[in-house]
Amino acid sequence: MPNGIDLPRKPRREPSADGSRRFICLGRLDPEKCIEHMIDAFAALPAEAKAQLTILGDGQCRATLEEQAARLGLSSRVTFAGAVEDVFPFLWEADFYLSTSVTEGMSNALLEAMSCGVVPIITDVSGASDVVEHERSGFLARSHAEYCGLLLRTLGLSEAERDEMARRAVQTVNARFSMESVATRQMRLYATLVDAATQIVRR
Repeated sequence: MPNGIDLPRKPRREPSADGSRRFICLGRLDPEKCIEHMIDAFAALPAEAKAQLTILGDGQCRATLEEQAARLGLSSRVTFAGAVEDVFPFLWEADFYLSTSVTEGMSNALLEAMSCGVVPIITDVSGASDVVEHERSGFLARSHAEYCGLLLRTLGLSEAERDEMARRAVQTVNARFSMESVATRQMRLYATLVDAATQIVRR
């Protein structure tokens, strides 16, 4: 049974004033998250690209990642915001959610981002394709090179194309991962099990 999340009331999302793409990453800054690959991919974007990355979270790799971003000349484009209690104000301002994790269960961060209409660009690890439909509600990458290509591709999406993917992402979470939908499926499962047990007893 999948995780269920409380769906936020999302205010109307407005495009950035200067037309830049706003990317966000949230989670522990630990080795298995491979955020260094994300920063490398961000550095590979054209110098003239209007793109900003906000990284929420803390962990053992933070200092190393900050040094990497500075070394690559990304200090003005990559912001390390640290751990925050409420991620939703940040998600409401973002266009794309990034994850380069090599191991991931059912990610609440991914579901929260999608519930806010933030289009995910994530590595195709176990369970990812159960949540994200590639090129419809987000993007799945099977290699670092593919991840870099997808990141670059988002810069060419129109607002209408991004908004349609965002709509599908929200729809997916509403239909399958809200507290209400998960509770309904649990009740149906329990009813099925009770019915099966009753049939066995009657025999």
